[in-house]
Amino acid sequence: MFLKRSDLTAYDSARLPVWMSGNVYLNGAKPSQHETAPLVKPEFDPAFKLVEQADGCFLEFTLGPGWAGECTRKLVTTALLGKASIPDLPYEQRDGAPLRIVTDYFGKSRNEATPTPGPFEKPGTGAIARKVWS
Repeated sequence: MFLKRSDLTAYDSARLPVWMSGNVYLNGAKPSQHETAPLVKPEFDPAFKLVEQADGCFLEFTLGPGWAGECTRKLVTTALLGKASIPDLPYEQRDGAPLRIVTDYFGKSRNEATPTPGPFEKPGTGAIARKVWS
């Protein structure tokens, strides 16, 4: 998920192969021409902010109805990512096991058919606050 001044157009002229798919670009963020199936909502401002309170830090944001389901994306896995160009090695867990991101930031199971973009699986719509640190 990319916001505001995020601009991936610099990758348009990358010398090495570039592959990206299914990312979300909000509030003026710009995808690369290499991006397949991006969701681009230049007018939508989710108003992300980190708020420190006595009991921890909260990420506050707003999501509109239905935007997360407007395009499909795949579960991030070693097979999906392929190999890094320079070392010609696969993306994997620290212990060498294949990578398979099946849970979100809080450990909630991801929808394996079409996971929600970003760190939170199905966070809801409207004004949302999630405690991210104690």
